[in-house]
Amino acid sequence: MRIRWATVARVIPGPNGTRRSGTGRTGQGRTGQGRTGQGRTGQGRTGQGRTGRGRTGQGRTGWGRFGWVTAAAGVFLAVAWLAAPPGVPLYDGIGFPDEPYRFVSPPAGATHTAPPTTAHGQVRAARGASAAPVEINSDEVAPQVDITLQAGALRGDPRTTRFQISASPVAGTQTGGSAPRLDGNIYRLAATVSPAGPATLLADRAGYIAMRLTTSRRDPIFVYRPSPAAGWRTLPTEQIGLDVYEARLAGTGDYALSYSPRAITQFATKHRGLLLLGGLVLILALAILAVRLTRSRRAGAGAPEPEPKP
Repeated sequence: MRIRWATVARVIPGPNGTRRSGTGRTGQGRTGQGRTGQGRTGQGRTGQGRTGRGRTGQGRTGWGRFGWVTAAAGVFLAVAWLAAPPGVPLYDGIGFPDEPYRFVSPPAGATHTAPPTTAHGQVRAARGASAAPVEINSDEVAPQVDITLQAGALRGDPRTTRFQISASPVAGTQTGGSAPRLDGNIYRLAATVSPAGPATLLADRAGYIAMRLTTSRRDPIFVYRPSPAAGWRTLPTEQIGLDVYEARLAGTGDYALSYSPRAITQFATKHRGLLLLGGLVLILALAILAVRLTRSRRAGAGAPEPEPKP
């Protein structure tokens, strides 16, 4: 015989004289004040638990700890990227290592090498001016000097048919005192014409000179003098490779890379300002992170505890 338990529940009284359907599972039990009323749905997981003030309310919906840590890391990487040196040229890549620097007068302890080479080239003339751009470089790997001249940079007699240009290595003389401390060779730029005669290099449209350091030490500056008897003056310098620096040509004469006190001061001041700015931005980001974490913890501590299940 099959028993209909639903019918029995309606007939059999409960412990306080009520039927089970009133205060049992349907009335105030699981449905009324139990799991549905104040339990999981009311003030439990749905009310003030995970949905109200827990994970959804003030917990994981905002930035949270992870978001601000990520923001601070992004600021730090941006500052590091700004302070980093430019990309490495092909000569400094894998499989293209630089050969040791070739000195005209090697210092003590320098690696024995072949003598340094001279960069030289020529360009045709038209109406007394160079008719095309020209680039010359020395034969080392990587070249220790590279010079680029624009069209019209060289001027000579109207009868000129061709210009010859060269950059010859000269031993750098360290005189001490206030003179710049040179790194490597001096390169002497000269220009002549055919038939024989002098040539003039126009500084306003001349071109660029690039030179390689003897080591990977950073932040040198170009110095220039029109003749060995003249004094050195500095030129605006740009780093274009790991150990390669460039400047605009100022005319024929001597060029060298220098670590003069003035150059060191200029570059140290430039990088100090950049690092100071990056440090201030990082400190500001960390301060904002600390405030956010403090507020998040206080909000979490003030949230009401969910009622226990019956």
